[in-house]
Amino acid sequence: MYTFTDLMRQAQHGQAIENFASQFGMTPNDIEKLMATMLPVYAMGMQRRMTMPNADPFGLFALMRTGPFKAAFDSYDAAVAKTTQDAGIEAMAKIFGSREAAKAIAEQAAMMTGIGTDIVNRMMPMMTSVLLGGLGKEIDKGPFVAMMEAWQKGFSGQAENKPGAASAAPFNPFTAPMDAFMKGFSAGKPEHAPEPEPEPEPELPPEPDFQNTGVAALKHMFDAGMELQETNRKAFERILETYQQRA
Repeated sequence: MYTFTDLMRQAQHGQAIENFASQFGMTPNDIEKLMATMLPVYAMGMQRRMTMPNADPFGLFALMRTGPFKAAFDSYDAAVAKTTQDAGIEAMAKIFGSREAAKAIAEQAAMMTGIGTDIVNRMMPMMTSVLLGGLGKEIDKGPFVAMMEAWQKGFSGQAENKPGAASAAPFNPFTAPMDAFMKGFSAGKPEHAPEPEPEPEPELPPEPDFQNTGVAALKHMFDAGMELQETNRKAFERILETYQQRA
């Protein structure tokens, strides 16, 4: 399992950074500088989107595995296609809370890096698409697909068995693993409403090692979110808090 930075460096057969630099008239060092600022913000945005009370438990992971993103990870031509750019813009809105949030993040990143706001705004859809494509490929190779399928079955069963509980907070299987990640643990296990006796069809994957493997991989995937200076982190967190609460 790679970090966000690893994925971007390996994208497009290892040429993504050079391709970005050529596309926007910058140096590879400029792209590395912007990535060091932006990738942790993607990690923070995804963490928050997966653990918010009104989160779609499966939508974000499904987003990574669909659309033109995997092709963008593999191919520069696919990454710069208009359909990919449009998909990247929509994905940013989902990750950060809205298009306005993405614009505010671009402005903040431009101020921190000294790179023009216009360039950052134009680069972000392409960066988003390539990153999501890499994450989608990693998810397909790891334990996440099986975890999502098992959790989704439990979620569907819970909804069917409790038709009168529409006003209750929706079950979010990613809350406990992400809480464990934020606390620095890798052994968190999603919990559900306690039952007096074990159910014949468990709502969650029954094997502890399977869970631990998935949570550890999830932790490693979001390691890039730990690489931002505290003052910069707080600035981006304020933006995410403002816009994601409105979403």
